[in-house]
Amino acid sequence: MDKEFVWSEEPTSILSLYIIDGTLAFNRHPGPPTFSVKYKPGTPVSDHVRKLSYQYGQQKLPENPSTSETEKMLVEQVQQANEQKHTLVAAPVEGWAWPRWAVGVMGLVLATSLYLLWAQRRSG
Repeated sequence: MDKEFVWSEEPTSILSLYIIDGTLAFNRHPGPPTFSVKYKPGTPVSDHVRKLSYQYGQQKLPENPSTSETEKMLVEQVQQANEQKHTLVAAPVEGWAWPRWAVGVMGLVLATSLYLLWAQRRSG
């Protein structure tokens, strides 16, 4: 309050900062292997990342189906689409909170008020 410096023997606040090793190294120009998936040296890996890499490592891509299997799948999908084509029905518009005449009246009121505002500004 009196704009004088106050010195104390004990710290008034303590702050701990943790910096990952190498984050303050600028202009080192890392090579392409640094940005590859297999880069391991010195990278901080959390338990969450380890879990994700384990889960995705367990997944195997399915074998590519043969031509006959692909044709069979396409025929089945076309048959299924034809069945669905006959069962799909457009649902009527329901659940309007406002009747259609009320929406029309509100539109008319809006158009009238915009015209009156335009006329007022033009005249004056």
